[in-house]
Amino acid sequence: MYKTIDIRELIPHREPFLLIDQIVDYSPGVALHAQRSVSESDYWFKGHFPGFPIMPGVLVTEALAQSCAAFLALEAKSITDTQKLAADQVYVLLHSDIKFPKAVFPGAPLELRVKIVSDSDAFREFKVQALQSGKICARGTLKVSATSLQAVDHTKAQPA
Repeated sequence: MYKTIDIRELIPHREPFLLIDQIVDYSPGVALHAQRSVSESDYWFKGHFPGFPIMPGVLVTEALAQSCAAFLALEAKSITDTQKLAADQVYVLLHSDIKFPKAVFPGAPLELRVKIVSDSDAFREFKVQALQSGKICARGTLKVSATSLQAVDHTKAQPA
């Protein structure tokens, strides 16, 4: 494991939507490897699907996006060790292009690997992979942007 770090210090997600258990490895400026224990007690397995539990692809994608956010938070934190991250900093998933060659089942950890491939003022692009028992369950790219909670004006959001 990279070092003991509370994921909640890096990203704003909380139970039951915090989908990263630990950071296994972090290479500054390059990549992050996180892990999620996948257990039959995870709330989504009650209905997806009874008797044949599969982790929904959207949650696998979210776990990868949270891994990207953790990477970006560690990058921001490494600017200076004494600098605190902005309490209102959030990371928004702008675009995903993910393929799911294998389902994620309970019982084995989900390895979440993200590697930065592009960095601009507007967004960061990552190559991502989710693996279980050494087999790729999801792979593709995610584009993530950093913003503040104040910039996300939920009052203007219109229901679909």
